[in-house]
Amino acid sequence: MFYSCSRKFNTKRTSIRILLLGSLLITTLSALSQEKIYVKNVSGNCIISSNLTLEQAKEKAIKEAKIEALRIAGIPQNITSTEVLTTSENNQNFEQAFNSFSNIEIQGTVLEPDTILENKFIDEFGNFIIEVSFNATVLQYETKPDPSFAISVKGIRDYYENNGKITFFFKPFEDGYLKIFLFNDNNEGFIIYPNNYEANRLFTKNKTVDFPLMPQYLDYIVETSKQREIDHLVFVFTRESIPFEEKVNVHNILNWIYSIEPNQRVVKYFQFVIVNNM
Repeated sequence: MFYSCSRKFNTKRTSIRILLLGSLLITTLSALSQEKIYVKNVSGNCIISSNLTLEQAKEKAIKEAKIEALRIAGIPQNITSTEVLTTSENNQNFEQAFNSFSNIEIQGTVLEPDTILENKFIDEFGNFIIEVSFNATVLQYETKPDPSFAISVKGIRDYYENNGKITFFFKPFEDGYLKIFLFNDNNEGFIIYPNNYEANRLFTKNKTVDFPLMPQYLDYIVETSKQREIDHLVFVFTRESIPFEEKVNVHNILNWIYSIEPNQRVVKYFQFVIVNNM
């Protein structure tokens, strides 16, 4: 996967690639008001199989440990999870693309563990097991999702040619602020909006806007060196302008999203394929 940071100039427009914008991570995140509960020595495990790499199995074990952390903290659990199943390029094997677009939601969430300890062993049935344990902070939410705080995104296609342009329509049903992230199948993260050309702004209730916001100056262009690549767009819409300051990766984005009260945010995910007809 390759996303360049180059700018191409001609007589009319600037064309920008979808790029990593670490310098755009705005300002300091304000203090949160949720109740914090510290839990110790929570654990989870997962069977390592031919369909899972060691790292993927570890991620599943961490998710199980987070569920246990919520239980210990006495927080009701409602788990939302999206695990994307993709096909390898030779169409002979399936692999789980655990891009971590999943978390424990509604009444509380588990923030970044302090230190994750690993233990690998074979159980009595001959299964190879990875077990993780950690201490962590659990946030107990004060609110529930607000169904009226919603967004509509239209125009994102399932497939794009290499060097294709992404355009879409965005409509919020309440006033708020938007951030758009992209993750490729190498788990690299990028900020699409806001960027150096399109500033952070308040989007107005029931007003549809076209992206890019400044098509006379820039394009969103996707490119890959692979024959086929699966990418994900993540739209995060919030009532207040909440900054994101961490390195752009799935883990940090999820921690940021789930540290925001449920009635203050709405999140939409989109998956698309880039095809490179070399």
